[in-house]
Amino acid sequence: MDTKNLFRLLFLVLGYCLTMTSCSDDSKTDWNLAPSLITRSVVTPDFDWENADWMPTPAGYARIPVPWIGAGSLSSFYETDILNDYKSFDGWEMLYNAFSSEASSIVNNPFFVLYNKYRGTMRIYLYITTPFVATSSYIQNGISVISAKETSILNFLGQPVLDAVAKDQKSYVQLQPAPIDGSMPLATNRWYMMEYELAYDQNLSSIPYNEIRFNWFLNYYSVSKIYLDGKMEGKLNAILGQGAVDHSNKMGNILQSDELKSIGTGILAGIGLNSLERNKISDAKDGQSNNKLGLKNGIFNALYNGVSSALKGSTSGLPGLIVGFVSGIVGGSSNKGINPPVNYQLMTTISLSGTSTNSGAFPSMPISFWLPGTENVINATGYVPLYNKILGVVNFKGKPEIKSHEQYYEYQGVDPEYGDYINEVHRIVFDTSKDYSPYLEFNPEVKAIADIHVTNQEIVLYYNKEVLCRSLKTSYNNEKYTYWEEGVYTNHWNTDWANFNKYAGDVCVRFSIKIQPKNGAPVSHIIKTFKLKENRTSEELESMPNYLKPNYNDYNLEKDYHLILKPKK
Repeated sequence: MDTKNLFRLLFLVLGYCLTMTSCSDDSKTDWNLAPSLITRSVVTPDFDWENADWMPTPAGYARIPVPWIGAGSLSSFYETDILNDYKSFDGWEMLYNAFSSEASSIVNNPFFVLYNKYRGTMRIYLYITTPFVATSSYIQNGISVISAKETSILNFLGQPVLDAVAKDQKSYVQLQPAPIDGSMPLATNRWYMMEYELAYDQNLSSIPYNEIRFNWFLNYYSVSKIYLDGKMEGKLNAILGQGAVDHSNKMGNILQSDELKSIGTGILAGIGLNSLERNKISDAKDGQSNNKLGLKNGIFNALYNGVSSALKGSTSGLPGLIVGFVSGIVGGSSNKGINPPVNYQLMTTISLSGTSTNSGAFPSMPISFWLPGTENVINATGYVPLYNKILGVVNFKGKPEIKSHEQYYEYQGVDPEYGDYINEVHRIVFDTSKDYSPYLEFNPEVKAIADIHVTNQEIVLYYNKEVLCRSLKTSYNNEKYTYWEEGVYTNHWNTDWANFNKYAGDVCVRFSIKIQPKNGAPVSHIIKTFKLKENRTSEELESMPNYLKPNYNDYNLEKDYHLILKPKK
């Protein structure tokens, strides 16, 4: 082609381009949008964490092994049930990632975040590259929401029993247990991982992305004394956590002296069935503690036997087995031959003392990042989340009413060995006929990828960090009743009922929720307990109600043991 024809062709192309750029204002707006998006947001680098042997790092820098195997791995803190729980098939998604092989240099103390969409749990993995020397006994971590807006996303943390109408939590702080292999918790070139259960909050989609963010930190402390429910423990063998409606969390500022400090009510939590097995004392004698977690023997037995029996047998038996289990997640891993993951929370009172000489923050703390699912987060400055959907699986709306009946009555019993006696009873019966599942709110993103079933609902009485009673079958018409009572054996009639203690616990509804992924992944069971508003009426009965009369065949009592119901005088 000669020069003349070449120039003619170039002018034709240029004219066509000018024609295209002289269209309507709408076309101009579309053209101007593209570069603004590119300059304001950065695509978070992704990588195949399931199959990688090494983390992505720039050429020329030391290689970093993945968290679950190799030098500096998480094996000091967790066992195989947690170490091997990271498969995308089981619901894990990459939320954020600061590792990249394309960058010019490695980020100091890089991290990545995984999120399980079937369980509503988020795990932050941090690798410490900054050299620092410190001696400490425990690691403290915390997560908070930085925003003037209200959100319930952190309400499941530190609250085994949730009041859905109370003020939303803004922060949660927890103290991690000592490494299980006996090593010290602080080291450079070492992995750290923290897990958080998130509540579904449908309002997040209407909050502008730049008006809310997560804030996460990691500290270290030397703690010399630990008291749980007034009992001193030699060391911490489970997570201690506490939530707050603001950022003045007591556990966020552990005492900077040797003086014992009461932290108040918090939670004792664990991740993994192996953590329960490791802390069981099999040879405990009568009167001795049967566990290293600081739990009462009965509570530990209910938790351990219920979880282990359900997981080793059939998870369908889970709701009826775990008497003291009010909050947790069980199952959801496809790893063969390994216990499925477990997450549980129990209430406790906490007192700690520490020293200020061996405390401080990890390098490059805190870390903040945008919340997925918020309004226009795709336009955010900096890195945007790879999984950009509202987090969490379930929540509860409001505080619905439950009716209760307070009853006082007395009866005479005849015991063949001890003779006559009189039992004076104060009983509160709760209506269990109402279905509270319509008050549950499920994340539509989860409903699209999994079948969700409420497999069990129970009315439970939660008092002094224990479940006092549950929905029970009686011998009358095979109906279900939940009741609390106290009885006093006397040798006279006509009790002054005002002398009885008044029940001061919380009436709650506990749900067992089955999450069945549509891709064939294993089922997860979510156990959640929410407070109800009690509407109580009282009456004084002249005899024991029929539905509360004992069935002697059930009790295997002698035939000459009987009750004589006697009207009050």
